[in-house]
Amino acid sequence: WSVTFDGSANVSAPLSLSATGVAAGSYPKVTVDTKGRVTAGMALAATDIPGLDASKLVSGVLAEQRLPVFARGLATAVSNSSDPNTATVPLMLTNHANGPVAGRYFYIQSM
Repeated sequence: WSVTFDGSANVSAPLSLSATGVAAGSYPKVTVDTKGRVTAGMALAATDIPGLDASKLVSGVLAEQRLPVFARGLATAVSNSSDPNTATVPLMLTNHANGPVAGRYFYIQSM
């Protein structure tokens, strides 16, 4: 790209930005070159997620196999939309707002 300019008048020259090879979109993981351009975009892999302690888990349901052996089969894990005051399972694990302390998980005998 070059343009001749002596300061006596305005000048213009077309400028184009070359493609980086990354398709338009949103990516959770990117590679950036020294000029700040995204040169690669990727999805996260399981190896990108660090090991987390249980205190950082705030949603989802653990598979029974992930529970300690002594806890398996003792309670039914239910969604937090299951009100312990109206549930029909004998022992439930819930963090429903109507539990003893809202937002904390408790085993509740409901029948």
